[in-house]
Amino acid sequence: MKKIVRRIGLLLLLIGLIAGIVKAVLVYGNFEPIKALLSKATPAKAPAVQVKMPDFRELAMQQGGTLEPTEAQLKEEKAIENSQVATAGQWLASANAQQRHDGAEQLSAYPTAEAEKLLLNALSGDADPEVRSTAAESLSAFEPLSTAAIAGLFAAMDDSNQNVQFNALSTLQNQIANEESNSKRYQMIMRGLKKKLKSTHLSEEMRNTVRGFIDDQQLS
Repeated sequence: MKKIVRRIGLLLLLIGLIAGIVKAVLVYGNFEPIKALLSKATPAKAPAVQVKMPDFRELAMQQGGTLEPTEAQLKEEKAIENSQVATAGQWLASANAQQRHDGAEQLSAYPTAEAEKLLLNALSGDADPEVRSTAAESLSAFEPLSTAAIAGLFAAMDDSNQNVQFNALSTLQNQIANEESNSKRYQMIMRGLKKKLKSTHLSEEMRNTVRGFIDDQQLS
């Protein structure tokens, strides 16, 4: 009987201690120990894996195939291209030389007939030699150049600025590199370069560069 009473007493003491702890936690609001116990008891949930949809055009290219763009996609790309060319054209009309330079540079990414026309205007008429030089360089991204553009580059080889001259020549050389030696365009450009050797506007360095290029072409 004494053992039973003693056990009941211990049980009541234990219940009292638990009640005291719960009361203290509720009064002082210190839930950190409980949170710590729960975090240890419950494993952290792994973050959900985001599934990226595959780019079917890229997959087709990797497999050696092609995925033709839809008509809507072609129209959207054309609209973006036209918008970028128009923006670059506005920059080329700016009074700020740096902005005109940026406009000439941007047009190299959009080899359209309108972009070529804008670059030719900048090449022949811009007051800043940096802009003219950039225009000549940007035209090298156009393949093939129109006959008017080739004529404009030959005219630019008489520019007062040597950088413009060299960039114009470099663009003409790029055009020749993509032509067969018996093609009309190849022969036309080569005739133009030979004629330029007689120009009084060329520096001696520029003249030697042109002559060296012609000699290399004749040996190849």
